[in-house]
Amino acid sequence: MFYGSGNLFIAYEFLDFDLSHIIHDKNIPLTDSIVKGLMKQFLQGLNELHRFNVVHRDLKPQNLLISKSGVLKVADLGFARFVASPGREMTTGVISEWYRPPEIFFGARNYTYSIDIWSAGCIFAEFLQKEPLFYGNGEKEILTKIFYLLGVPNVIFNFKR
Repeated sequence: MFYGSGNLFIAYEFLDFDLSHIIHDKNIPLTDSIVKGLMKQFLQGLNELHRFNVVHRDLKPQNLLISKSGVLKVADLGFARFVASPGREMTTGVISEWYRPPEIFFGARNYTYSIDIWSAGCIFAEFLQKEPLFYGNGEKEILTKIFYLLGVPNVIFNFKR
């Protein structure tokens, strides 16, 4: 990481794969121990971000990079933000739709680490079933799948848009 011309630059080492490749390549056997090991590394990395008050806001298999030796690293911090003072509003157009929690679809602007945890759960489910949990074309189809699986919320949302 370095600063130059008023900008922050982050350079990553080259890693051979992303998690999407590992999950969807039929020639890679995903044993329980491989899934556990990669999920453990992912959650440890996510814990470090949260420990430093950073919410990633775009977790998806394509943003989890893996070396040939099996080391996983959380990447693409382009949407990441510090969680500042309580009540500070954040933007709603974050997180790829298949990994986006319902509150973001509904316009929530006051959120923290829970949105990353939702995405992590979606990634874990994709590991297990070899396809995205809430695959869909557009927010209506995705929310329908979420509500079908988890039920319709019984609270009234009052999010500012």
